[in-house]
Parts: sequence; structure tokens; C-alpha cells
Amino acid sequence: FAYEHIKKKYPDSTYVFIFRDPRDNIRSILNRLKLKGDLDNLNIDKLDIIDPWKEILKSKNVGVKTNHYIKNLSHRWNIAFNNCYNNDKNIIIVKYEDFLKNKVGFIKDLCDKTKLKYKTDITNFTEIQYQPKGDGNASWVNFFGEANLRNINTICSDGIKHLEYDK
Repeated sequence: FAYEHIKKKYPDSTYVFIFRDPRDNIRSILNRLKLKGDLDNLNIDKLDIIDPWKEILKSKNVGVKTNHYIKNLSHRWNIAFNNCYNNDKNIIIVKYEDFLKNKVGFIKDLCDKTKLKYKTDITNFTEIQYQPKGDGNASWVNFFGEANLRNINTICSDGIKHLEYDK
């Protein structure tokens, strides 16, 4: 969301943005905050969570104008996608799911693309859980319900297609 500001400060840098399927990304955020994904309404201001997460759920700071937490997070993901896609000659876009398939190989490949030297074998660190693991077992429709899942799919449709998450 701060790409233009960062690019001004570091104009000769290589940028990397890691995307995750928006349905998994949003579910992960909600799991972390212990929030359900199938609610019709959520009063964000009354949640007992720290303010940066409230601001993320509202997403007003990135120009989102809805009052629904799922739509807000979907628009937020979509804004990030569009910012990267519209600047793709300056940004290397990668997928989190590709990282999960071969973590060390992914990092080595990314080092090559960014012209950075791969200095240390990270194999021993690839399976450490650095953040609380969310519950990814529920299907998207079971977690979000049909209406909320439809909102994500609609709002994020271009990015889902472009990143081939619809296959």
C-alpha cells in the first residue's frame, strides 16, 4: 500500500510482493483474530483486538468504503493486487502457495530473481511455526458461508484469475 512512497525513497531497488489466495488469506486473518467468517454483520469498533487489526478490518486507510468486514478485506486484497499488477515491471509477484511447495528452492529462485546471494542454508528453519497456525481445515463455503464467499470471489475475481487461483 506504500509502494509509491517506498519507490521514491529506494528507486533502484527490486520489490517482491507475496500473494496468497484471497480466500485463504482472509480466513487466516480471521482465524488469527478468532473471528467467524460467515457473519452478516460485525461491529469492528467493539472487538477486543488491538487497533492495527481494527484498521485492517475497516480498511478505510486504503480507500475502502464498505461497512462489511469480508468486503473490506476482499477490497484490501484486491487493491494490493492492482497496485502490484499495475507496477509489475518493478515488482516481482510470487505466490505463497509456491513457497509452501518447496521453501528452500523458492528462496533460492527468489534470490536469483532479485540478484541477491543465497548465503545460508535455511532448511532447518523452514518448518518452524513463527505465527499461530490458523484452522485451514474448513472448506471456504463452510467457513465463509455462500454470501461472504461470493463477495470474495467477485471482488477478487481479476486477481484470482490472473494468479491462477481459480484452477
